[in-house]
Amino acid sequence: MTRRAAAVALVIAAFGSAAGACGDDGAAENDALSATDGTLDDITSAAIDMEFAAHAMEGDEESTGPVGFRLSGPFSFEEGGTYPVLRLEYTRLAGADEELVVVTSTGEKVFVQRDGRADEVDASDLSGLRLGDGDGGSGLGQLELAEWVENPKTARDGDADVVTGEVDVAAAFADIGALASELGVADAERLRDLDEADRERLRKLVRDSEVTVTTGRDDRMLRSLDLRVDLAAGSEDDRRALGSLLGARIRMTLALDDVNEPVAVAEP
Repeated sequence: MTRRAAAVALVIAAFGSAAGACGDDGAAENDALSATDGTLDDITSAAIDMEFAAHAMEGDEESTGPVGFRLSGPFSFEEGGTYPVLRLEYTRLAGADEELVVVTSTGEKVFVQRDGRADEVDASDLSGLRLGDGDGGSGLGQLELAEWVENPKTARDGDADVVTGEVDVAAAFADIGALASELGVADAERLRDLDEADRERLRKLVRDSEVTVTTGRDDRMLRSLDLRVDLAAGSEDDRRALGSLLGARIRMTLALDDVNEPVAVAEP
């Protein structure tokens, strides 16, 4: 696969089964979150703004710039095109440095923009990125939000419910790690593949955590997510088991607007 096709794979991987994925609501702790998990398969288009980043900590202060990624822009998986329709800006965060790649798909042609130059990706490099190839095991559908929140409290905000609580860090990080590893984030695989011993180890290293999920009161469509977890540095054994995210503040934010609205994208 060429470098341009690899860039396309990174951003489309996050949504490759958005039209056909579904969270498991069988063991939900909270009815609002369980119902929200169940509507992830109904999101066929939206404008997304998502960031996953880790900051090294000194005491209670962030001591370094973020390491992770930011993803933003409109996408649509409506039937009719060979590929999804999207224009997604993928920014790799590496402390003070950022690398931006823009992937544009009109549904029939796909382009990658880097350093101000747009190149069309050859169709032979996109055979695995066609609409409808997902099996329900990737993308936003693997975020089982009902399993993330401990001691949930729900408040009404207009036509939305806002669920707040502490983070079941093992459940959340396994889901986040699976999504982030698809996007090439360092150490994400370790979070994705936690065994039960690692889950218990991770829970003991949480210094503080909070999560807020906003969901439509009537349609139970996910509107936004804001998660923060502060982890202790732990021992050398902890770091070998769980990676360099220990001793860091982990933030994930996710917002969806214009859900299931039409998306039109022009060639760059």
